[in-house]
Formats: sequence, structure tokens, C-alpha cells
Amino acid sequence: MKEHKIVETIKDIIASPLIRQYRFGLTKRSVQRRRTYFHYGYNHYVIIDTGLSANKAIDLEQKVFNLLTKHSGKRSNLYRKYHEGTRDKNTSKSIGGADTESGELYDLYITWRSHK
Repeated sequence: MKEHKIVETIKDIIASPLIRQYRFGLTKRSVQRRRTYFHYGYNHYVIIDTGLSANKAIDLEQKVFNLLTKHSGKRSNLYRKYHEGTRDKNTSKSIGGADTESGELYDLYITWRSHK
């Protein structure tokens, strides 16, 4: 399943001891989203998957988020390094009120902070 491959990719990225915190999400405006995260101290931003329909992106985001934060175990790096303010929240399938039938394409991304 695609969500497991995405989780394995994220797991490989965050295995580095240099990474102290990360977030995962979806966006249709990657450049704008990257700038926002850089402003808040996230020094890296990588697109994990691209060109997804709204419904596919929403579905994958929820499945991956749950695998990262709910099913990985609280001692795993996947959980411990995930942004502590959001890792224990429940996700809802949403793209912020945008029309899922608009034909716009979405990206899934990971962004992270390194130890300085």
C-alpha cells in the first residue's frame, strides 16, 4: 500500500540524529507552504508525493498521519520526533473547505527542524 511506502520514506529521513522535529501534510501551494514553515524555523521541506487529486491526497494524508502518530508506538522516532503540538490530535478528512472536485492537484510533504 502506498501509505506504507510513504511512512518508510519518512522513517528513513527522520532516522538522522540531526533531525529533532518534523511535520507531514498536504498542500496545493508548496512554495507558499515551504516559506511559512521556514519562517517558523523548519529548515527543510521535501515533497513526498505530488500530482494527487484532492480526495486521494486527503485519504493518504490521514492514513499516513495515523501510521506516524497512532500506530507506531510512543517510543518510536516516528512518534517522538513528530511535532508535539499536533501528534496526539485526531485528523479529519479535509482540505480546509476547498472544493474536492475542482481538479486541482495536491502534494504531500514532510518538513523538519534540525538541531542547531
